[in-house]
Amino acid sequence: MLKRWKDVHKVPLRSFHLEMLARMAFSAYKIEDYAGGVGAFFAKTNYLLDLYKNSPFVPEPGGNSVYVDQYLYANPFLLAAVKQKIKAHFAYAQKAFDYMQKGQIGFAKQVWGRILGSGFYTPPTLPSPFSSLLMSPAPPQTTFPSLLSELLRRRIGNGDV
Repeated sequence: MLKRWKDVHKVPLRSFHLEMLARMAFSAYKIEDYAGGVGAFFAKTNYLLDLYKNSPFVPEPGGNSVYVDQYLYANPFLLAAVKQKIKAHFAYAQKAFDYMQKGQIGFAKQVWGRILGSGFYTPPTLPSPFSSLLMSPAPPQTTFPSLLSELLRRRIGNGDV
């Protein structure tokens, strides 16, 4: 789904970079549903891009002090474009979850369509906004709203806000 988002919106991320970002975002979590996974990806990636404003942070799996995202930090315009797209689609995901929480499923589907493109598959019902969106390997479960709160608390604690 994230590659679909990348293609639909012409996000200038390399495919392997997107995979590594997803790996970083979900290394400690089990994704329960697509909506939760996409929303949490945007939340975590937005947080990481804000945290590492001026330096690459996605290490190459082989090591050797090489970073998968060096190409972004070498080109400030490319980096700004990626940050803008992630931030904008994170806001859309939040709006979709708000609609879901209010029971406005039709509006939620429209917003998910804006994120993933108009032709994406939409199941007859979207998951409940109250379902656990991320679950650690052991209890307790982390929901999307609590993940957002945790990320904001970290930003405030680091003086980033």
